[in-house]
Amino acid sequence: MISIEFEYKIVSKVATLVVKKQINSLFLTVLTVLIMLIIVNVTANAASVNHYISAHHYSPSTITKQIWKGFPHYKYRHGKGKPEGVVVHETGNPNSTIFDEIAYMKKNYRNAFVHSFVDDDHIINIANTDYLCWGVVASRILCK
Repeated sequence: MISIEFEYKIVSKVATLVVKKQINSLFLTVLTVLIMLIIVNVTANAASVNHYISAHHYSPSTITKQIWKGFPHYKYRHGKGKPEGVVVHETGNPNSTIFDEIAYMKKNYRNAFVHSFVDDDHIINIANTDYLCWGVVASRILCK
């Protein structure tokens, strides 16, 4: 099985090549099919991940709502309350806390903001999912 990190590196490299127009359409089609197979493989192994979690008696973090009213309220293409995806950001910063990351995002929301943050111990919803967010790099988009 291919790791998520490896999948991310592949997708990043392809995106760079596409932007630089150094990739032809046939190769792009083949590569897209391969990436889809990787994603299907990762999805198919979700049951084994769930089994591992259950076998080791991990318990989920409590989901906390701390919706900040300062974020813009732009509707999705099909209207308010009709999300096409929810953006979650894993902090991944050993020099900062989830609360520091949230504070930073509130100060810089014009560049980017997400609906929720997660770390080892917290899941914090900071933006109303009835409205879209934007500008997130290297985050997973979790769709219905």
